[in-house]
Parts: sequence; structure tokens; C-alpha cells
Amino acid sequence: MKLRSIAIFFLIILLSSTSSWSTTYEVGPGKTHANLNSVPWLSLGPGDSVRIFYRPEPYRSKIGLRCRGTAQAPIRISGVKGANGELPVISGENAQTPTALQGFFSKQWDEFLGVFVIKKGSGDSWGYKPGYITFENLKIVAGHPSYSYTDQEGNVGHYSNGAAAIWAVLVENLTIHGCEITDNGNGLFVLSKSSEEEVSRNILIENNYIYHNGNVGRDREHNTYTQAAGIIFQYNKIGTLRAGAMGSTLKDRSSGTIIRYNWIESSARTIDLVGAEDSFAVVTHEPNYQKTFVYGNVIINNVDYSKAHGFPYASAMIHYGGDCGVPDVYRNGTLYFYYNTVAITATKTNVWSMRLFDVTLNTANVSLWNNVIHLQGDSNFSLMNEHGQAFFEGTNWITNGWLEGRNSSFDGSVTTNGTLLTGSAPGWKDLPNQDFNLTETSPCLDKALPLSDVITADHDMTQMYVPPTGVTARTSTGAAMDLGAFEATGDQVKPIAPSNLSISVD
Repeated sequence: MKLRSIAIFFLIILLSSTSSWSTTYEVGPGKTHANLNSVPWLSLGPGDSVRIFYRPEPYRSKIGLRCRGTAQAPIRISGVKGANGELPVISGENAQTPTALQGFFSKQWDEFLGVFVIKKGSGDSWGYKPGYITFENLKIVAGHPSYSYTDQEGNVGHYSNGAAAIWAVLVENLTIHGCEITDNGNGLFVLSKSSEEEVSRNILIENNYIYHNGNVGRDREHNTYTQAAGIIFQYNKIGTLRAGAMGSTLKDRSSGTIIRYNWIESSARTIDLVGAEDSFAVVTHEPNYQKTFVYGNVIINNVDYSKAHGFPYASAMIHYGGDCGVPDVYRNGTLYFYYNTVAITATKTNVWSMRLFDVTLNTANVSLWNNVIHLQGDSNFSLMNEHGQAFFEGTNWITNGWLEGRNSSFDGSVTTNGTLLTGSAPGWKDLPNQDFNLTETSPCLDKALPLSDVITADHDMTQMYVPPTGVTARTSTGAAMDLGAFEATGDQVKPIAPSNLSISVD
């Protein structure tokens, strides 16, 4: 018995000191590793950390990862900011595949997929998944077909149209935090396939600035393109695609999708929520596949500016359903849409009609609670496109003159169960400068009604987006919560001025 107790004691000591076995690899000027190529990427283990220090010149390496950490000891790929807050830049342009990765990539299938590629190694067993990986504080650029790289054999390679800053063939428990991602084909790409051994799970995308990705003249690449069992987008600023691209700002085929407390600027679709494709055999059977939550976001579609400057814009903004031609795998449940601030600028000279929701199946539902939805301009504006059931619950404010469906072909319905307020202006402080805080005379003050138990069970409104990529607690400051993404709190939330990279305001 004493021997067994001693063995258990030493096992506890061993497990509690896992971090003592981990290694930190420092990369940058004056560090052990001058560049990324000498880091042992394929042998990273639980608790290991790669710390990449800022330097004026981008790091030009193309990295493969097969590693797996643990919940207690994730693997971190972290940027260390410069003196003025500059993020270290990892560029796919003229990047080199490290010698240590020779043989890891398949020239036929995956070497061209991106700057960082996460996948199993050839020697990993069936069922092994890379996982518990965190990327933070990095700027990742140039995983795009207009750039080339040196491949694992020393030859010139070219990125595919769908290449990404981070392209995950298979991963679980992936976090992307505090990164800037631009000038790629896809900004981020997460794949799943149709067996549990090939399904990516538990993806967290937070506090990032993702913008100007995509390919000119193509609609297949997006700022984010994800397919996983469980995904959360929160506290991000997600801008439009590059000028001339035709994809979506955020496209997702996942189960358990949560999109909350973000700033989202429209591309050809603002938010594209479609059915699982490669992973349908698993993901469509997840218990939360037919419940999608979009709340606390600022959603902008400035058609007039975008068209004048060659950027994509949406005439049908939020797509819910499917696009693969197999209705059985489409999202056909409920899109819960609440406490969002929606700002549309569109005149008939640029787009004759605007639709907020484009629901594929007539049996699918949109449940709207406590939103502010405003159109500035004379475009015909409808809540729905041709199909779907919409329910105004709680209190919602919408620009007067709105239509239920696009035209006489609308065969769905719009039902008002709560209070529906209309008017010419919602009382934002400064629309031209994107300050969507409410004035003291706004009709949206103190008008929210309690959410349903279905929502508050896991997704109550407890936070509030803070520009550019932050969040703060949200509590009522009046008789009730205010409508939209912001609670009127005086100086707690500063006016939201567009960044110099935003295209929403001239």
C-alpha cells in the first residue's frame, strides 16, 4: 500500500510540473533563433512557446504544424510587439519552407495552402488531431496567388487561390487572438471532413483585425472561411475584402456558430451562414447545428462608398441556409439575431433593392430581438429576400418604409410578436463618422425587452464591443437595456472613428 501511495505521489508531482518540461523558442534580432527556419516546428509539444520578436523586416517563412498541446499547456505561437506596439510580420511573399519541414508537405495537396498550415504528419496515427494551439499578436500576410515561395525541395512554388494566412486541414481547440490578417486568398480557413477523426473542433477567433483578403473577380475566397464543430467569433474587426473581390466577409459552415461583439463590414455577403459540406456526416448531427447566434455586433454595409471605390458590397447581406444544392444539409433551424446595430447606406443609383436576410429554405426562422436596423438612402429595403420566417420579438427599431420581402415572389412571412418601432433616424451620435452610440434623445434608449429563456440559457447579453478589437461589460444604465450593440454609458465607450484602413467612410 505504501509503494502504491508513493507511486501516486510521484505521478502527481510529474503531472503538476508539465510546464517544467516545456521549451520557449525566442526568435528575432539578438535571440537564439535569428529567424523562424531554425525552430523545430514538427516536434513542438505541450507548453512549448515560440516567441517572435518584432523587427522592421518581415519574417519570410512558410510553416507547417502537426503539434498538439493540452488544455493546461497549449502550444503558443506568439508575437512580441515593438516599442510602438507594432506586430511582428510573417509574410508569405518569397517565404522559405524550413529544412526541418522537408517531407512534411505534399506538393500535390497542401504545400500551397498558406503561410501557416496545420495538418497531421505522415507518421501520425489515424484519429490523431493537432490541437490546443494558440496564435497571438502576429500580422500574417501574403498567402495569396500573386506571391511565390521556396518549397521544401528548394523550388519556386505558388500559392493557390484559396491559400490563407492560417489554413487548418485538421485541428481542434485552435485560438487565433490579437492578430492582423490581410492580403491573403482566404484570411483564415478551417476544414473538416465526414468522419470524427477528420472533424475540426472548438475554434475561437477573437480580438483580431481581418481585412482585404480575397481574389479579384472570384467569389470563392473570403476573410474567414470555416467548417468546424463549434466556433466562436468575438471582439474582432472584420473589414471588407480587397477591391474587386467577390466573396464574403465571414463565411461559415459550422455547428454551434456564435458571432458576437464584432465590427463587421460588408463584402458581397456580410455574413454567409451556409450548411456543412465536406463534414456533413458529422457536423449536421451535432446538437447545436440548427441554432446560430449573432448578437452584439456592429454590421455595416456602405454600398455607395464601396461601389464608388471598387470594393464589394451586399444587396442581400446575411445569408442563412445553404449553397451546395443539397437541402438536407442546409441550416434549417433558427438564426437568433439580437442587440445588433445594422447601418446600411444605399441609394437606388447604386442598388435598387436591399435585403437584410436571405434565407434559403422557407422552413427556417430568424428571431430578432432588440436590434437597431437603419437604411440611409432611398434604396428599396426589405427585411427578407424570397423565403423564410422572421419574428420580431422583444423590441426592434427599423427605418420606416421597410418591406417584408423583396417582391411578390416572397413566400415566407414576417410576424411581430413584440414591439416594433419605426422612424427616420435611430438617434446615433454621428453616422458619417461611425459613432453609433445613442444620443440622449434617441428613441432606442431603454426600450429592450427581456430575451427568451432559449437565448439566455447560454447567450445572454453581458458584454459590449469596444473599438477596435476589444470588449467591456454591459449593464443597463436606465429603466431597461438600450437597443442595438451599445448601451448609453457616457464616456465608458468612446466614439468609434474609422481606422485609416477602413473603407466605410470617405
